[in-house]
Amino acid sequence: LTSQQRSPMNSKQLQRLLIFYSAVGIFAISILVAILSIFPLYQQLKKGEERHLQSAFRTRTLAVEEFLSRAKDITAQIASRTQAKKELESYNLNPNAGNSAANLTLILTDALKETEDLAGITRLDQNNQLMAKVGLSIPNTLQKLSFQDSKNTQISHPIRLNDHSYPIVTTPILNSKK
Repeated sequence: LTSQQRSPMNSKQLQRLLIFYSAVGIFAISILVAILSIFPLYQQLKKGEERHLQSAFRTRTLAVEEFLSRAKDITAQIASRTQAKKELESYNLNPNAGNSAANLTLILTDALKETEDLAGITRLDQNNQLMAKVGLSIPNTLQKLSFQDSKNTQISHPIRLNDHSYPIVTTPILNSKK
């Protein structure tokens, strides 16, 4: 009797073991199938996100390039104003005579009002001395830099003024003799 009683007990244990191992096997196969099907989706999502980031980077790069191009154009327009050039030439010939600096300040104020892209305009004379300024002023250390050797518009690294960053765009003002 004992061996017969053990036999049903063993078959119940065997049945439980089979159910347990079957469940574990099914679970393991399910996990494996899930991983194998999710991995390609993950790779696609990752590639899609990389494309999105590259697109956003290109868009922002184009926006910065457009801003810098517009800043150069505005600077060139201000530098090429005929009346402003005449006032600068007059001032360079004789800094003590006339109201060239005051007249130039009025012209620059008008130019600053015409665009929202500028925070300030600083005009230096031929000796890199402050002649006129309107709006935000560049730091004195940057006014001392010589831009006379350059024939092209230059853009500096941004500087911090009043908790905002501003690039400095410089361009020479060439008179009729140059």
